[in-house]
Amino acid sequence: MPQHPVSSFSGSGNAQYLEFYHYHIGPMLSRRFDGDFWCGIVLQMAQAESSVRNAMIALTYLNQTQRDSLADTRHDTSKRDVETSRQFGLHYNKAIRCLVARMSEASYAPETGLVTCLLFACIEFLRADKQNALLHMRNGLYIVSELRRRHGVDTLSRESRTKIIHNGISGPLEMIEKTLVPIFTQGLISALLHGVDVDMEFAFLESTLLNHLHLQTFNNLREARFSYCEMRDASIILARDFAIKLFQGLEPSPSDVERQTHVLACHQTWFRALLAFEESSALISEEDRLAMITLKIGYYTTYTASACVHDASQMSFDGYLDSFKTIIYHAKFLVNKTADTASPAQEHRMHSGAAANFTFDTCLVPALYYVALRCRHPPTRRAAIALLSRDLPREGLWDPDLYRIVAERIVEIEEKEVDGRGWPVERTRLWSASVTADVGEESGLRSDFLFARHVGSGVGNTWSEKEVPSVAELYVEVCNAT
Repeated sequence: MPQHPVSSFSGSGNAQYLEFYHYHIGPMLSRRFDGDFWCGIVLQMAQAESSVRNAMIALTYLNQTQRDSLADTRHDTSKRDVETSRQFGLHYNKAIRCLVARMSEASYAPETGLVTCLLFACIEFLRADKQNALLHMRNGLYIVSELRRRHGVDTLSRESRTKIIHNGISGPLEMIEKTLVPIFTQGLISALLHGVDVDMEFAFLESTLLNHLHLQTFNNLREARFSYCEMRDASIILARDFAIKLFQGLEPSPSDVERQTHVLACHQTWFRALLAFEESSALISEEDRLAMITLKIGYYTTYTASACVHDASQMSFDGYLDSFKTIIYHAKFLVNKTADTASPAQEHRMHSGAAANFTFDTCLVPALYYVALRCRHPPTRRAAIALLSRDLPREGLWDPDLYRIVAERIVEIEEKEVDGRGWPVERTRLWSASVTADVGEESGLRSDFLFARHVGSGVGNTWSEKEVPSVAELYVEVCNAT
């Protein structure tokens, strides 16, 4: 990355916004792993691609005036300075027009569209507009699918993609697969509890065995994180497939159980490799140590979820109390350490109030909410809620204040009837709590709760795939940003 990445914009009249992005927004969005993208690739591409440049400026305008919570976002939409709103809309719409025009040129590269898509999605996450955020995420994943098809890469074969990456056949394709695709899937996770259609949004992942994880070793945390992202995606698809059968009142097939066993084995292999890397890295930096803790939180979350996907009653989670406690232990360490050593971007935000406490990364809030939802042990789930009460960044659509409120309601519902230990009884266990918190809703947020005992009552319901529109159609459908 250039030493002074914004120097080439000094005469453009927008240098102050580009500098603000470089010094404050990029680091906040990056968190533990994605600095190469938010602080490097975006700035580099903005120098040559007008769609990226205008999207980045629009994001900066929005970030400087946006507050943190989803509730505050609704109020900010109407109270934002008129000139700021005009400039934001001007650059946002210009970015869309530039991208559509660029896509018709012979020199157009797909990574330009993907980076612009991510900036658009980030803008919509910050605005708490789930529908438009998913529109951009869907667009980007469609580009990825088309790119893989043109390169002859089977979406069901992780080995074929690995071959392309490791043989260096395409530098941009390597960047897309190892940097952009994990960020896209991370963005989709932001919408999982907002009614996202997993069949449609995650169709590009498909259900595939993780054969590449046997005898795994890591040379760095980037490799560990990349492998974890694929393992996490496989866990999401596994949960989707089991949920379909549970809701239809069907027993999992032997092949379903075999795949569950394999996903769990991959988790164990991955974790052993991570611990081996940790033991061999005597001089690991403090930043890498915190990143490793983040990966461990993710591991315990997806492992326990994969282990219990077969259980409609949700009672099998009791066998993983130690894992839930470990998540809380690591999360508490991470929250305390982050509070003690605030980044320059966080320091600036706290003193000036100029930058939203917002990140695209999803590592803490989903895990803490997951513990509060799935763990019956009263002290452990309350510890998760207490951590959600801290000054955590909003992670995409995962608003810690919102999910703290929902988690407290979950505990209230489940603990209306408890056993001799004070744990909720099976009859009051909840299967899910889907949250609706879109901008413009006068009622604030809405959460729909489903009792575990009701799962399977909808026998005969079917899940259907939806047709994915073309890339051009997706951008034509974007609402006016002004």
